[in-house]
Amino acid sequence: MKRRTLLIAGSAVLLVGVSLVSLRLAELTLPLGALLLTLAIVLRAPRVLAWRLAALGSLLWTLEESVWAYVRISGTSPHLLLTDIGSYGGAALWVAALLLIGGRELPTALSLLFLPALVLLLWIDSRHLPLTLSLEFPLVDMLLSVATLPALEAALRGRASEGRLLWTFGFFVRALTAGTMSWLFDVPGLTHGFLILWLLPYAFISVGVAIERTDEQAGMWAAGVTVLGLETVTGIMLTLLYRSALMGTTAALGIALLLGYVQFAGILLILLSDRRRRIHAERELKAWGDVIDRVVTLEPGELGALGTLEALLSALSMRLAGVKGVEVYGEDRLRAGEPFGYALPLVTRGTEVGRLYLDRQPRDTGVLDAVTPFLAGRIQQALDQATWRTRALTDPLTGLLNRRGIELRSDGLVQRAREASAPLSVAMLDVDHFKRVNDFYDHATGDRALRETAQILHHHLRQHDLAARWGGEEFLVLLMDADRATSAEVVRRIRNELRSKTLSPIAWSLTLSAGIAGGGVPGDLEELERWILQADRALVKAKDGGRDRVEAVA
Repeated sequence: MKRRTLLIAGSAVLLVGVSLVSLRLAELTLPLGALLLTLAIVLRAPRVLAWRLAALGSLLWTLEESVWAYVRISGTSPHLLLTDIGSYGGAALWVAALLLIGGRELPTALSLLFLPALVLLLWIDSRHLPLTLSLEFPLVDMLLSVATLPALEAALRGRASEGRLLWTFGFFVRALTAGTMSWLFDVPGLTHGFLILWLLPYAFISVGVAIERTDEQAGMWAAGVTVLGLETVTGIMLTLLYRSALMGTTAALGIALLLGYVQFAGILLILLSDRRRRIHAERELKAWGDVIDRVVTLEPGELGALGTLEALLSALSMRLAGVKGVEVYGEDRLRAGEPFGYALPLVTRGTEVGRLYLDRQPRDTGVLDAVTPFLAGRIQQALDQATWRTRALTDPLTGLLNRRGIELRSDGLVQRAREASAPLSVAMLDVDHFKRVNDFYDHATGDRALRETAQILHHHLRQHDLAARWGGEEFLVLLMDADRATSAEVVRRIRNELRSKTLSPIAWSLTLSAGIAGGGVPGDLEELERWILQADRALVKAKDGGRDRVEAVA
């Protein structure tokens, strides 16, 4: 359990214990119990409308309980307008919160288990119907109890926290206490018992809210508190019936049997909820396992490691709602999607390797906490594979594709050209008199010249064009959707920019010779390979013709 949850639970137990000591202390603990509920919501609940309404409703109950505590202790007349605002205003806000709270399910056959408990409330409320109608709050609290059923249904199906069992039970105890007060209103000597019964709902709801908002599953801990609470309520109810001289009546027997049934149903529902939660968790883990297994088989695509990350983001979006982006650390920080919002760390072997960004904090991160180490490890593995693959297909000096890289990518380019009936041109480029640069200066200067040439190629090529360092100072360019005239114009712009560059300490302008082939729709990969040979022969012709010129295949 989280520290704040334990603190709230301990405070609730302390308040109940203090209230048992004396009537005066019980009167003081009621406003403290309502205040504890307010703090539990503020500290543990998310900042959404439903829980904000619940916090405001609990604050109004704190106001009401404070006024009544002052009235009982001082003996003054109650300020009915203030107490009515606190009581009915708080109840109205709680009903609105229960209707808006996340994770609701329409009641199913499981709700039939609650039918005897609702019958018990109706029966008790009808024992002194005129007084119940005049007091009104027993009916309001019964409505509150009924409003919790959709939220409880989700917990019974394993889709919400076990904490809902506790705070649903708290509202039931509140309705039960209100009905019993209207029934036994005229019986003296029961005030202390009623005050304790009225305090218990605040304790149960406070602990239930704290459990629901903790990331850890409460499991049988919540079940134990619920069963203990049922036993406590049953004991106090029987004590009140005994003091009112109703212990041997049919009414007392019916209440005892129904409370016993509520205990049985509560335990049964807890076990059912735990089983369904386990089944739901197993399905979630299996689904996440499928996603994690897919990570290592993702194809890097044309964008290498970044393409892998984008494919991963797409796969995660199908499994987890609200995924906005993913970020991975390394030599280069890679980002895909929108890396903003709630950041879920991706940690493997004690090291944070990245973050998964969601549009909001998940309601239950139990499964996520279990799978993120494996997911982070697989992401790192997949990106390493993509990086190694990219390095194997890339020229380390210029960052362009190498021969192996363009051989693997050209098949897809041919397929795209055929599908679009688009022409494809081939240009083979060579830096003129490059050996003179290395001989006159040094190889480091020559390397800078090659990198600058590669940057110029990047600048003039489009997204689907391909460029590769073919060998030495030769470059191969595949131009998509370009005939020979278009490709000749592209090569001319590349030559002009390179000629205009001042590449210190080189004292002369570098020039290019080029050969162009193709210009039609390639029939297959073999035809593209023939065009590359033709472009190479055209390049030789350009160099033999005096360099710094472009030759096209006749």
